Amino acid sequence: MQNKYFESLNNKKATNRKYIIKDIHEIYNFMCNCGCLENSWMMINEEGEIMKYNNINEFFETNKNFFDDDIKKAWFIMGQIYRDTINASKSYYKDKSGDNIESDNKGQSYESSHLEKNFFFSRKFDNKTFILFANTCSEKLQKYGTYYSNIKDKMNQAKEYMASSFKKINNDEAKYIFFWGLDTLFEDDKKRIEEAKSKKEAVK
Repeated sequence: MQNKYFESLNNKKATNRKYIIKDIHEIYNFMCNCGCLENSWMMINEEGEIMKYNNINEFFETNKNFFDDDIKKAWFIMGQIYRDTINASKSYYKDKSGDNIESDNKGQSYESSHLEKNFFFSRKFDNKTFILFANTCSEKLQKYGTYYSNIKDKMNQAKEYMASSFKKINNDEAKYIFFWGLDTLFEDDKKRIEEAKSKKEAVK
């Protein structure tokens, strides 16, 4: 396991976040199996591939040993909302610009978003940053006309989880959970995205 991880650092796959996240899942559970860590999670199947979950409720229920406090759930969901906001930004500027790369005064365009760049780096992942992310995402989703009911439900749930938790987790753990949420796309979400694409293509 450990040799596989260190070899991957010299492999081109190491530049792909999908493979880095997969390695982290494998190493974390390896450490749990060795008794070095507690609260393992189920993300790698018997074939060594990342497991698929239909929705977030199924995901939290299956991994309730790890998501043993609402603050962890809050950061995971915020990562999902943040990803939705990045995608909405790119779609907004792509539709607006057509074949030309159009950007706003912050350098956002359909090819990139400032939310992907340095917005979250060097930040302490605490309650203050959580509120900043929530307000920023809400503002931008409203601007792009994509603050859909399912995203509003996620936002409300994330805020409720954060408000109901009296536990604190360290900065690194909060950051990892945030990016874990950002990189996780559930099967129900994939279906919804495909349906939206089909409807969009039908009106062209």
